[in-house]
Amino acid sequence: MKILFAYVFEYWLAQTHRSGRLRHVFVLDEGKRVFSAYKERQEAAGLPVIDELTAQLREFGEGLIVANQEATKLTESLKANTYTKILLATGRGDKEKIVIDGDERYRLHISRSCTAFYDIYEDLDEVRVTELLPTDEAHKRYGY
Repeated sequence: MKILFAYVFEYWLAQTHRSGRLRHVFVLDEGKRVFSAYKERQEAAGLPVIDELTAQLREFGEGLIVANQEATKLTESLKANTYTKILLATGRGDKEKIVIDGDERYRLHISRSCTAFYDIYEDLDEVRVTELLPTDEAHKRYGY
């Protein structure tokens, strides 16, 4: 992946054409293999080259979708250089059953900024989001 990113970066650099519009999207599964938080934390090695390339490729309209089961294993640089993050349940404390006005509901914190309240209908094999609130408002309204 590093070689591919480096090639694309050098190509666009030679073209001297920067673009704000999206031209391509790279899709990467098991992102921790390329964007390893462990490697990023090794000070002696410095910032991994792939992270530097990711930051620079944005200027040329290159996009990136990275999937991984554990967001904590991805580099901070990757997270800082992406505009949109979709994080599902990231630990035991993120999803929990609570009681609101006598009804059992579930709560899920989404990326520390929103809280989703939802119901699970196992017989229908369905989950229904009943409310999506900024976390501060959810705390004020429900005390959770």
